[in-house]
Amino acid sequence: MRSCTAGCTTATSLTALIASHYAVNTFDDDPDAHPDALRTRLVNGMMAWRQTLERTVQQAIERGHLRADSDPEQLVFEVFSLLTGFMYDAHVKRDPKCFERVMAAYGRLMSTYRAFDLNAKG
Repeated sequence: MRSCTAGCTTATSLTALIASHYAVNTFDDDPDAHPDALRTRLVNGMMAWRQTLERTVQQAIERGHLRADSDPEQLVFEVFSLLTGFMYDAHVKRDPKCFERVMAAYGRLMSTYRAFDLNAKG
C-alpha cells in the first residue's frame, strides 16, 4: 500500500466513512428504505458509470479486442465485483497486498474475454 504523510489518518477515516455509507445505502435490498438525495446521486452515478463501461466493452467487441461472444453487462458486473472486493480489502481489512491482488484478478478476468485474433480491427 502507499505510504502516508501527515493528514493521512483523517483522509483514511473520511474515505472509510464514505465507503461505509455507500455500502449501507447502495446495497440495501429495499430501494425505498433510504430515499435520501445522497443515495439517489450515488445510484444514478453508478448506473451512468456502468452504462459507459458497457458501451466501452461493446466497442472493444466490435473492434475485435474482446471475444465476439462477450456479454458487456456481465463483464462490467465482474469488474465492479473486483472493485468492491478491492475497496473492502483496502478500507476494512487493510490488506497491504490488495492492489496486487486486484490487479492479478483483473488480469485473469480479462484473459478470459480477450480476443485472440491477431488481425483485429482498430
